Amino acid sequence: MKSLPLKHEVPLVTLVSPAHIRRNIEKALDTAQNTTYATVLDLEDGVPHDKKGEAIENTTHYLNQTGNKPIWVRTNPINGDRKFNEDINFLREFIEAEKIKGFHIPKITSPKDIDEVIRILDGLPPINLSFIIETKLALQHLNEILDIIQATKSAIGISIGWEDISQEYGIFKPENIFENELLKDIAVEVVRSATTRNIAVQDGINRAFGNIDTMKPLAKQAREMSQMGANGKIAIHPSQISVIENSFKPTKQQVKWANEVIACVQEKFGSVENYIKSPGPFNFNNSMGAIRIVMQALQVLDQQKI
Repeated sequence: MKSLPLKHEVPLVTLVSPAHIRRNIEKALDTAQNTTYATVLDLEDGVPHDKKGEAIENTTHYLNQTGNKPIWVRTNPINGDRKFNEDINFLREFIEAEKIKGFHIPKITSPKDIDEVIRILDGLPPINLSFIIETKLALQHLNEILDIIQATKSAIGISIGWEDISQEYGIFKPENIFENELLKDIAVEVVRSATTRNIAVQDGINRAFGNIDTMKPLAKQAREMSQMGANGKIAIHPSQISVIENSFKPTKQQVKWANEVIACVQEKFGSVENYIKSPGPFNFNNSMGAIRIVMQALQVLDQQKI
């Protein structure tokens, strides 16, 4: 069965590389060439202010050589020292040539920011947009932001910026965000609110990389986010990819549960497609099922193919 409910498909792993460091970019692109993962050239947080010029030069260089590699760009925010519209000015030719897969747009604070992104991109070919939830204001306006993302054709989903969220709340960010009750509650709310709208969620980065022992917190967080309904995770080093991949693989018990959910929906509604068009509560194993459960079941079956 073809699983369909997500507004758009998103990569399981998105590998972010600071755009001012060529050796990191080349390693990331080599990794992406051998996998189905996406590479993001970061023009924002990962780039020191005095290296912005090198980041622009490198981004231009590698986009000219992109071929069929799925390159994304993490832009600067709508408001900041360097702004989103400045990035679009030099990226315009690559958008028109369809050499950029999409944009990760940081520091979203309200629906007005998304409206401004759409206004700036007006007249250019359609391009995928992923918005990063990483501010207090974004969390305060979460439902309004998700509503406009749901209604925006080019918006593929969201990711969560744990570093910035932790700083804004004055929290020392643990290696696994589930060790902090506030961050855990934020994760639950963001994933629940997004998945009920068929919006994909990518978990934010963990800094640990290297050997298996140092990446245990990353693996645990990825596993918990996957079980909650997240669709993928951001990586900052190629060594994190296999750990994330394995963490998102469902257990046999989860696959069995997912197949039972889908069988129930097909029996009651004729097909999953029919249910998605007109979702509502239904009886599943003597309890109430809903769209979120169907979404999770389809995600499990997708992840089984990893």
